[in-house]
Amino acid sequence: MKHDVKLFWLPLLFKGPNYLQHYSSPILYDHVGFPCFKEQGGLQREYLWEFIRDLLHSPEKNSGILEWEDRGEGIFKVVKSNSLAKLWGQRKKNEHMTYEKLSRALRHYYKTGILERVHRRLMYKFGRNAYGWR
Repeated sequence: MKHDVKLFWLPLLFKGPNYLQHYSSPILYDHVGFPCFKEQGGLQREYLWEFIRDLLHSPEKNSGILEWEDRGEGIFKVVKSNSLAKLWGQRKKNEHMTYEKLSRALRHYYKTGILERVHRRLMYKFGRNAYGWR
């Protein structure tokens, strides 16, 4: 597997949620074409909300799984829930991933301000603590 490597400054959160550190990091791309950020000692954890954000920004990788409902407000809709769960499961090397499990993780983001509630089925909104979705 060939990896394209680029260097740039990337903000990373570790050592607790209030500790922000910038450093130069090589980017490696996985088999689907999404970036894996290399940090000292291993790969940085990718979060589900970032995966969804990146899918929304990459229509060629999205395959109609997600679509913007109101991009200016950060509202998006899950069109193919089982396909999203399967893609996330492949990404995390979990062949037993279901949309039920994935949506539970998405609901957890309400508490952290990454997502806000939208009272419609399969709809979500990026919250005040989400970045890079605009």
